[in-house]
Amino acid sequence: MKRRTSLSLILILSLFASAFGQTPSTPAPQQGSDEDVVRITTNLVQVDAVVTDKSGRQVTDLKPEEFEITEDGRAQTITNFSYVTISPTTTPGAAQPTAAKVAGVQPARVRAQDVRRTIVIVIDDLGMSFESMSQTRSALKKFVDETQPGDLVSIVRTSGGIGALQQFTTDKARLQASVSRLRWNPNGRGGVESVNLNDRKEISSSGTNTVAETIKSLNFIVNGLKTMPGRKSLLLFSDSFTVFESTRNSDLAKSETSIDKPSVESLKQVSLTEDPMLKAVEKQIDRIQDTNVFLNDQKQLANPVALLAALIDNANRSSVVIYTIDPRGLAAFSPSAETSSKGIVVKDLEPTQYGGQLQTRSQTFWETQVGLGYVAKQTGGFLISNTNDIGKGLQRIMGDLKGYYLIGYRPSEDTFSKTGARPSFRSIKINVKRSGLTVRSRNGFYGVTEEERRTQPKARSEILLAALNTPFQSGDINLRLTSLFSNDPRSGSFMRSMLYVDVSGFSFKPDAEGWQTASMEVLAMTFSEAGEEIEKMARAETLQAKGATFQRLLRSGLVYSFDIPIKKPGSYQLRIAVRDPATDRIGTATQLIEVPDLSKGRLALSGIYARGADAATPANTDAANAASTGLLSAPPKIGGADNAMDETGTQPSAAARRLRRGMALDYSYVIFNARRSPSNNLPQLKIQLRVFRDGQQVWTGDAPQPDAGKQTDATRLVATGRLEITPEMQPGEYILQVVVTDTLAGNQYSTAAQWIDFEVVK
Repeated sequence: MKRRTSLSLILILSLFASAFGQTPSTPAPQQGSDEDVVRITTNLVQVDAVVTDKSGRQVTDLKPEEFEITEDGRAQTITNFSYVTISPTTTPGAAQPTAAKVAGVQPARVRAQDVRRTIVIVIDDLGMSFESMSQTRSALKKFVDETQPGDLVSIVRTSGGIGALQQFTTDKARLQASVSRLRWNPNGRGGVESVNLNDRKEISSSGTNTVAETIKSLNFIVNGLKTMPGRKSLLLFSDSFTVFESTRNSDLAKSETSIDKPSVESLKQVSLTEDPMLKAVEKQIDRIQDTNVFLNDQKQLANPVALLAALIDNANRSSVVIYTIDPRGLAAFSPSAETSSKGIVVKDLEPTQYGGQLQTRSQTFWETQVGLGYVAKQTGGFLISNTNDIGKGLQRIMGDLKGYYLIGYRPSEDTFSKTGARPSFRSIKINVKRSGLTVRSRNGFYGVTEEERRTQPKARSEILLAALNTPFQSGDINLRLTSLFSNDPRSGSFMRSMLYVDVSGFSFKPDAEGWQTASMEVLAMTFSEAGEEIEKMARAETLQAKGATFQRLLRSGLVYSFDIPIKKPGSYQLRIAVRDPATDRIGTATQLIEVPDLSKGRLALSGIYARGADAATPANTDAANAASTGLLSAPPKIGGADNAMDETGTQPSAAARRLRRGMALDYSYVIFNARRSPSNNLPQLKIQLRVFRDGQQVWTGDAPQPDAGKQTDATRLVATGRLEITPEMQPGEYILQVVVTDTLAGNQYSTAAQWIDFEVVK
C-alpha cells in the first residue's frame, strides 16, 4: 500500500539570478508598452529615447513626424511610437503617513503594478577610494530621503558577487541602513585619497581585482534586471574605471582581431577633451574580438574592452539605462606631495619636467573617466563628473527618469547576421526636427534577434534559479512566506519561517488505488548581508494523498514550518522558488529579516506571530502559552487543522492570515532588553498599534501592556493582543505595526518596531 510521502523542511535564504524573455509586436503604429521597452526581432526594432530642452527639462509633446531614425545611416520608417510616463506621482497636501515613511514597515509583497521606477544603485567598491566612498554615502543618504512611492530601489556593491541583487525594497529605512553599511574596500583598486593617482592600483594584491571584475559584476546585475518590467535604471558610482588605456596596457595594443567601427564613433562623442590619445583608444577597440558579446569566448573574459561591449549589448537588450557618477569632484592635477611614486622630488623638477608630471596625471585621470562616459552614452544615460555636488547630479538623473519615448521600425532582411556568421554592429541614431532639443538613446545593437540569442535553461536548478530573479512575489503558484526573528536564551537567535504553498493548480495523477500524486521542485539559497552565498540546495518532492485528505490538500494547501539558527546579527533574506515540473508553473516568495544584536542591551522586538481567530472566543492573553505556540517552542508541524480553509477562502493560520470581516487577529511578540524601574522592578513602556492599507495609515491605537509581574525573565517580555477585523475594513492587504517605546531608556535606542501583514477577504 502506498503512503503519503512527507515533505522535507527546507532551509532558505536567497537572491536573484537571470532569465530573459520578450514578446514581439506587430509593427503597426500604436501606443507603446512599458513592459517591453527594447525589442529586437525580425519584424520590429524598438528603442527608447529621452528628449530634453536647453535647460535639461524633458520634452513630452513631440509627434512621430518630428522624429527621424536611421540604422547604419539608412532612414527608417517609424511604425511604433508612444510616450511612456513613469515618474511617481504624489498628492499635494497629503497628510496621511505612508508605509514608506514609517520606520520598520516594509510591505511583504512588493506588487509589480505599484512600481513606477526600478533603480539599481551600484557602488563599485572594487574601484573606489576611501574619500569617494565617504562622499557617496553622504549623497545617497539625501537621495534615499527624496525617493518617491513607487520607486523600487536596490543599493549593491560590485564586490557582492552573485548576491548583488538581494536588497530590492521600497522601504527608506532599509535603504538608509544599506547606505550606512557601505565601506571602503582596502583590497580594491582605489586608494585612500580620491585624486591621488599615485595611490591607485589597477590590480589588487590578489591579482584578480581588475576593472574586468567590476564589469563582470555589472553584467550579472543587468542579467538580474532582464525579466523585470519596464525601463530600468542602473546608477554606477566609480572613480577607477580604466577600460581604455592608450599607453600603459601593451597587451591590448597587440590584439590581432577587430571590433566594429560604430562603437569608435560613439566613443568620440563622449570624449572629455579632444585628446590625441583618442586615436590610440580607437585602435584598442578596432583590435578587440567582439565574439565575447555573447560571453562564449573564455579567453576574452579578462579583456575589459570586450567585456564592456558585452555589457552594453546586454544592457540595451534588457532595457537598462546606465548612468555613471564619478564622485571625486573637481580635480587638481598639480603634484602636491614632496615626492612622487617614482621617487622624484617635486620641488627639484624643471618646468618642462613638472609639466610632464602634470600631463601624466591629467591623462591618467582622463583614462579613469572615459569608460564611464562611454558605457553611459551607449545605453542612453550620461556621466556625472567634475562636480563637487553629487546630489545635484542625482537630481538630474531622477529628472531624466520621468518618462521616455518608444520608437520602433521594421528592420530590413540584412539587419541580422546569417546563422553562424559573426554578428555585425548596427548603429541607431535618432534625431528630432524641432530646434533646440537634444535626444539621447541607445546607440545600436548587434545583429542577432532575441529568438536567436535567447537560451532557455534546461536543468531544474537553472529554471528555478531564473525564477528567483524578480523582487516581486510572483508566479503561477501562490506562495506566502512569513519569517519572524526571535531568540531563545539557550540556543540563541533564530528565524522562524512558515511557507504556505497553494497546490490546487498542481498536476496530480491518479492511480488504480485512488492515490493522487504530483511532483514539486524547490530551490533554496542562503546569502549573507554582504551578498555572499552561504548555502544552496535544490530538492525534488513527491506529494501523495487520497480521498478527504486530498480534497483538504487542494483546498488548504501545504505549510512548511522551520527554524533557521542565526549565528550573528545583520540583514538576511529568505527566498524560495517552487515549480510544478508537469506544467512548468512556478511561484516565488521572499522576505528580508533584520536580526538585532541583543548583547548590546538595546530595546528590540521579535517578529509578530499572528493568526486568525473567531472574535466570539476569548483572546489568548496568557504570555507563556502565546510564546509556546508562536515564538519560543519548536515550530508547528506541516499542514493539519492549523491550515484549514472554509468555503469563503478564509485561512486563519499563522502562515496564510486570510481573515473575514467579523473575525479577529490574535498576535504575540517578545520585547527584549526593556529597562525596569528601580522603584518597583517593572518596565515603563508605551505600545502603539498602527494599521496600514495600500501604504496609508487607516487606524492607530494603544496596545495592551505585557504582564511583567508574572514573567520571570526580565530581558524577554511576551506581549499579546487582539485586533478585530471590523465590518468597515474593506477587502485587501493590510499591515499591522507594533511600536514600543521604553521611557526608561532615554537614548536613541528607546523605540523599536515590527510589523506583520494580513489579508481581509469577502
